This record gives sequence, structure tokens and C-alpha cells, in this order.
Amino acid sequence: MATAPTVNRAANRQQPQGNAQRSAPQPIPFTRASRRKSQQAYQDSYALGATIVNARPIEIPAAGFLRYLDCLFDFNVSGNGATVTSPGGTLQFPWNLIANVQVTNAAGDSITVPLEGYWLYLINKYDGTQPSPKCDPYADPDFEVATTGAGATAGSFQFRLRIPFELDPRDAFCALPNLAANKAYQVVFSWNALATIWAGFVPPTGTTVLSLTIDMEYWSQPQASNGEGFPQQTEPGGVGSVSLYRVQQDTVSTGGRVLQLYNVGNVIRWGAFTLQSSAANTPRTDADWPAISYLRLNNDQLFLKRLGRWESEMRHRYGYGTAAVTKDAAGFLDTGVFVLSDFMVQHEEVVPDGPRDQYLVTLDSTLFQFEAAVFGATAQRFVYLQNEIKPKDAQSLYSLNIV
Repeated sequence: MATAPTVNRAANRQQPQGNAQRSAPQPIPFTRASRRKSQQAYQDSYALGATIVNARPIEIPAAGFLRYLDCLFDFNVSGNGATVTSPGGTLQFPWNLIANVQVTNAAGDSITVPLEGYWLYLINKYDGTQPSPKCDPYADPDFEVATTGAGATAGSFQFRLRIPFELDPRDAFCALPNLAANKAYQVVFSWNALATIWAGFVPPTGTTVLSLTIDMEYWSQPQASNGEGFPQQTEPGGVGSVSLYRVQQDTVSTGGRVLQLYNVGNVIRWGAFTLQSSAANTPRTDADWPAISYLRLNNDQLFLKRLGRWESEMRHRYGYGTAAVTKDAAGFLDTGVFVLSDFMVQHEEVVPDGPRDQYLVTLDSTLFQFEAAVFGATAQRFVYLQNEIKPKDAQSLYSLNIV
């Protein structure tokens, strides 16, 4: 005989009557609730000459969440009496105006290690926080090539570079909290001597003055709720995650070489390899680059990099130039510079809000290596500039980034 079903009257009494019970509304995302803003953070002038100039620390005004600092460098010469010549070519001019620049927090901890001016140029051109190829500093409307000759103002030039913090404008990932006036971030510049900037060429004489203007781009801090009472996120997701830059330099010589890349322990986003030769003024060189290179992780091969194919990858992923022989000009690649963009090009294109799925997570114990089949006869200085992320947690790294 079948048993009659039991009716749970208590459970029935607990069911909501009438309209379905509403869940709490999701907060409005930070980048929708906030506003992107900008203001001048600093302006001053420096007299440059025969010795390096260590500028006093620049305190960044407190305001919201820092995206980047936009720096305009205007180098003016008056009363020149020399016949100025231009370094150009494969040297680091005019970016080597900057001996180094470093950003620290209020506690004195480094956000960036001291970066040479040319390294900051490479960051602007290849780090993917701006759309390429439009982000090429050579192609900036404010870029002015150095004048040459015997004119009174010969040697004057101008350029613009960013110091980036935010990696993704869609969710403000890695934007720096900059809300407390008593915890200001500091930027410290050193300027090279004229003889260093014009190494091997004729520098200007007379009066030389560098004008520096820094504008800050940032997100405002939203209120906890909008005018209609809906909740809003008051800070970016994963706030406290930081984008870092570190540099490794090695002396190399002709022949095969395996170089251990020591900057591990964080999440690697991209890197740039630069090779310089022993020729005069240590110009960057393609001629001494190995025909075949390898990247290995814990003795497992990640990438095979054939020289021609590597260049082709960079042209395709960044959109820089089509003529293989043209370099070191607006819209083209740079001699002796090879960029490891594989971790941020899941869709085979470098874009500011690209996927993070292939970022390389490393531990302090990770073995990361670059192997060169054969360096050329005049290879001398090998520089590896790396961008890495110290995320607050894994959720901060991957959330809101499904593309």
C-alpha cells in the first residue's frame, strides 16, 4: 500500500508571500562610479652643465588613485657658441638626459628601481599600457628633435615620457592609492652632464636649462553610494597590487651563454632585452644578437626565439614599421632591443586591457633562464628590463579580466 506524501507545513510557512524576496544590489563598479581626473603635480627648472645634477625629491600631491605621471622635458639652450652635432643613431639620446629616475612611497620603499632614461623610454614604447604604435615617444606631438649647427639655440630638444602605475584602465588594476597628504609618493630625478648626454659628439655651450612639468592622471574616490542610494565601490578591485620594474645587467662576450634571470618571485608581465657592443659609445647592436635564443622555466623550454621571427613578432604585436632595415625612428623598432611580450599577447596583440591568463607566476625558487646560441664578436653589455606584478592576491590578478 502506498504511503501518502507528508506535507511540511512549517516549510510552507517559511516561503515568502507575494513578491519574491529581493537580493541586495551589487555595488556599482569602481571605474564606473569614479571619474578620471588630471592636475599639475610639479613644475621647475634645472641648470645643467659639466656634472651630474641630483634633483631634490618631488612629492606628488594627494588625490585619488594614481594612474600615471606625464612628464614633459623641455631642454633649452641660449647663447650657444659651438657647432653642435647630434648623437642620434643607436645611442640613447635624447632619453639619456635622465641619468635615472626612481619612485618611492612614504616609507621609502621603491615602486621602481632607479631607471635610466632610455629604459623609461622602452617602458613607454613596449609595456602595453598605451595603444601602440601611437604611444611611440618619437611620434608624440611634443617631441622635438635636437637642433644642430652653430646657432644660438642649437642643442635644444623636447620629449614626453610617462611613469606608469596602472596596468589596465578597465578595472584600474595597480593604480596606486594616493589619498593621504602625509603619505606622499616621491619621484627623484638625476640629470646627466652634457658631455654624457652628447657622448662622442659636440654638446652645446652657453646657458642650458631643463624645464620639467609633471601632470598626474588619477581616478577620483567615489562616495559609498550615489545620489539614488545605490552602493558604489570606493576603491579599485585588488587595491594594494603594485606594478614593479626591475633591471638586470650582465657582461657578455662572443660565444654561447646561459644567463639566469634573477628577478623572480612575482608575476612577470613582460621584459625587454637590450644588447650593447664594445664599439665607441656602446651603441646598441643587432649584429651581435644570437640567431637563436631560448627562454627556459625550471629547465623546461618556454620559447624558441629565432632572430628574424622575433622581429616579425614585435612588428605584428605592436604595429611598429614594415621595413626590416628601418629602426630608431618614429613608428619603428629599436636596434638591439628584443621584447618578450608573450605573457601579455594571448590574442597576438599588445593592448592596454588584454587578458592576464598567460602572465608568468614565479616563486623565489623559480629558475628562469635566457640561453643565447652565440653572441657576436663585439657583444659586451646585456640588459634585461622586466615588468612584474606583486598582486594583493590571486583574485585581484584575474578578476574582471575575462576577455
